[in-house]
Amino acid sequence: MINLPFKPQGYWKIESVHPVTGKRTLLADWFPNLILNNGRENIAVEDNWMEWCQVGTSNQAPSALDTSLQGYVAGTNVLPFVDTFGTQSVAPFYGWLQRVYRFPVGFYAGALQEVAVGWGDGSGGASDIVSRALIVDPLGNPTPVVPLITEYLDMTYQMQYHAPVGDVTGQDLILNGVTYYYILRAAKVTDTQGWASNIGRKMGHWADSTSEWRAFDGLIGSVESQPTGNFADIDSVNNILTETYIPTTLQVKMQANVGDAGWNTGAGGIRSILFRTTAGHYQIQIGESVGALGNTVPKDNTFTMQMNFPLGWPAPP
Repeated sequence: MINLPFKPQGYWKIESVHPVTGKRTLLADWFPNLILNNGRENIAVEDNWMEWCQVGTSNQAPSALDTSLQGYVAGTNVLPFVDTFGTQSVAPFYGWLQRVYRFPVGFYAGALQEVAVGWGDGSGGASDIVSRALIVDPLGNPTPVVPLITEYLDMTYQMQYHAPVGDVTGQDLILNGVTYYYILRAAKVTDTQGWASNIGRKMGHWADSTSEWRAFDGLIGSVESQPTGNFADIDSVNNILTETYIPTTLQVKMQANVGDAGWNTGAGGIRSILFRTTAGHYQIQIGESVGALGNTVPKDNTFTMQMNFPLGWPAPP
């Protein structure tokens, strides 16, 4: 069992938009939100947990125990623009996806003080939000906004997935009765497809092709690269699965069931593996000695192989 830690962070910006001229008026510049326990429990269950934006009137400070807005007014899943996404090219490395949600002209005439993102519209007190925030100014002071009744209200949300800063090491990997040491680190952290394009999707494995779950006979690379040496792909993307989320664990177990034709790198055996999740690329180096050196994994076409990779996310602070 190898835990893959990453950190999600979200930020909001609020603008009023004239329906004819398209002129945009900034009502609140970027401010952070709080990822809720409710969100941590459901990002592994909901297929699209960033589908809806909700707004409300409560000025009660966000709590990790919140499951809905405290003064719910309305929700929208109208997206006037295509999502944009990318990666931070220098440390600290993270992928980001930005989405604009639009509320219609005249939908509410009062002051809004809270905002949330989730997988439902929030009506009827539904517990369907991942994050909640009070609308604040650049100094962090609560600052209600009043939508102009003749304009659209655009709520821009940016969710970031921050790659692990350091390595994760251990010696509890057992294959064919042999205990292996490992070094796990992020990989290809500036790759937009790997680190940004699936933000908001259910946590778990991702494999558009067999090359995204690949074994190597060389060492792992830096967080900006991948393992080196001869390589071989997994034999089928259908051999990769994500098990059902177990409540309160804050992780999902991904499983690679490698057939006799997969991950056969040659005489060098398996030293490293590169794999892709909905929360980025990772690489692991394996060996029988401390530092993940020593003998490699002797995989060839006479062996099948199973490896479990739990993908985890932070507990509440």
